[in-house]
Amino acid sequence: MKEKTPPRVHAGMSVREILTTYPSAEVIFERHGLLGCGGPNGPREPIGFFARVHRVDPETLLRELNEHLAQTTAPEPSRPSQAQATVVYPIFLATSLAIAILAGFTTGVVALASAALGWVIPGVNWLLLVQSHGRIQLFGWAGLFVIGVAYHVVPRFVTTPIPYARLPRATFWLLLGGLSLSLAQTITSGDVRLFHLVFVVGLIGLVLAAIVYTFVLTGTVRRSEQKRSLPITLILTGSVWLIVGAILETVAGWQSVPGQPIQPSFEEPALEAILEGFLIVTALGVSLRTLPVFAGLAPTRERILPATFAVLQAALVALIVGALLEANASSARAGQIFASGGALIVFVSVATFVWALRLYEPSTLPIAEMGTGRGWARAIRFAYGWLLIGLAVQAFASVRAFVVGAPIPWGTLGAARHALALGFITLMIVGMASRVIPVFAGKPLWRAWLVDLATGLIVGSVALRVPIEIVAPYGSGPLAAIPLTLSGPLALAGLIAFALNFTVTMVRRDPASRVPSQEPSATPRRPLVADDLLADALRAPGGLNALLALGLSFLADPAHRAIAARSLTIAQAARRADKDPDQILARLNQALGLTPATAIDPELTVAEVLARWPTTLEVFLRHGYTPLADPVQRARLAPTVTVKQAASIRGVDLARLLADLQDAVVDNSATPQAAGGAK
Repeated sequence: MKEKTPPRVHAGMSVREILTTYPSAEVIFERHGLLGCGGPNGPREPIGFFARVHRVDPETLLRELNEHLAQTTAPEPSRPSQAQATVVYPIFLATSLAIAILAGFTTGVVALASAALGWVIPGVNWLLLVQSHGRIQLFGWAGLFVIGVAYHVVPRFVTTPIPYARLPRATFWLLLGGLSLSLAQTITSGDVRLFHLVFVVGLIGLVLAAIVYTFVLTGTVRRSEQKRSLPITLILTGSVWLIVGAILETVAGWQSVPGQPIQPSFEEPALEAILEGFLIVTALGVSLRTLPVFAGLAPTRERILPATFAVLQAALVALIVGALLEANASSARAGQIFASGGALIVFVSVATFVWALRLYEPSTLPIAEMGTGRGWARAIRFAYGWLLIGLAVQAFASVRAFVVGAPIPWGTLGAARHALALGFITLMIVGMASRVIPVFAGKPLWRAWLVDLATGLIVGSVALRVPIEIVAPYGSGPLAAIPLTLSGPLALAGLIAFALNFTVTMVRRDPASRVPSQEPSATPRRPLVADDLLADALRAPGGLNALLALGLSFLADPAHRAIAARSLTIAQAARRADKDPDQILARLNQALGLTPATAIDPELTVAEVLARWPTTLEVFLRHGYTPLADPVQRARLAPTVTVKQAASIRGVDLARLLADLQDAVVDNSATPQAAGGAK
């Protein structure tokens, strides 16, 4: 009987591999909204995993790909697609990093050192510098980065291309131009009225950028045939908050005195709308959509989330309305009521979200590293820790202000804001970007350890700054001034480490072309066990084919295989492919001819094993069964315990114990001895 021709595309092939080999398959990816895959430069994640992340049924996608290829007599030449033409995230991300390093974080370091050390900068109004720093960070650093990522991922989340190809770039230029013009606020000499007008025009540019961003996302989502999910609703809600924040900032700037800073209480509502309404809500939406898959989290407690987010939005409205009321002395008391209640409910809502996401619970689905390491997940967990701390400080300070009838102290307000902006938003960017940029670019990270370095430096900066600002704000003395001053350069160094890793990853040549293929080199001397490295199976003749036949299809890609071979055990690899590790091991050993003629049954008593294979005594002793060294104790204990029970009593991995026992049998070629009472 003639064998059926196997499918040309399987779940282990990467998007890059499929589009390089079969360029015409691009139409199938477009049909499912998996756009901007990059052709030869596309993601190197297995198509099965890639489809699940984007909520596409892997079996349906594979079937349609193979049906398409079955009707294609020859591969079509590669051509740029509409999706590829609208990939704009690199310019957003690269510009945001340049702004952060050259202006945002740098002005923050200068302003912080000036305040902490009492250093007066000649010709510079300190509050104007601080307000410009905040605007640069919110719109230039975090805003550009988040908008760039949103333009790339939202069309893929809803499997629909952006319908307005030119508007994403219009958003970029409006943001960059508006931010540049807004710097005219810092000019306090000459015709200050003219510079104030330029400043307001710049703020209007930011409003227009926010409107265009919201229009593009809303139009993309509305054209999707998918039911709108909660993560998408959150991202869209965040975009609306960006419009609100930009308008509030423009009104506050227009009402300010030319050549003078905006009155802080007037700017407060805008900052809260942008930081908590836009950036944090957007981050929650992206987290809900990606982290359960990326981090292998336990199933999300989804039923509570819709109500949680409805309450969160109401609380944000109360918080911002409260800030607006507090700006006027006549309504300040009412404002404190709204603000304290809103801040408290925001904290409770976000804490509920973190609980529902199960971010700090053990992962249940081991995920291959894909060249990213695990530093990105640590960064995100630190980020959410600082989010909860920042919101808790804000809630406590707001309630206290209401009780005592006084404004929130400047230092406490700054501590909460930096815990949120630096501790949460910046660490989220470091973590999420380190996970998704290698996917976007189709390359592993240049140096995975730089993610941990960047995280450590930023966490150290926030840990220095937040408590000191609360208990000993600027000008309290040298003991507080020195660590406060040091916190700025620490954060800047962390950002530089991240930017270096990002930049080299994006521009360097793909190292996969230099990864040597793993040629089989040796047959294992014993059956493979669960905690053997995947490399042990791959080195065996026929090992790769056996693993692929058993469904570990992500090993088909050479770059994946190179990473997984040295980082995953056979059991982890099986779970990665949603397979039962015990079944995979049994079938793998059988396929490789490694099943021993006489295997040690874990239900045998220790006495029976020792009687049949005396050389196994050394193995038991090595695993901590030292009483067996004494013949009297051995005669008393060994007949009463099975091998399986012995492993459980000592906390020893049963598979490892059996493997070592089998090694002893094979190495010494011991002849089994008859034992009384043997099974």
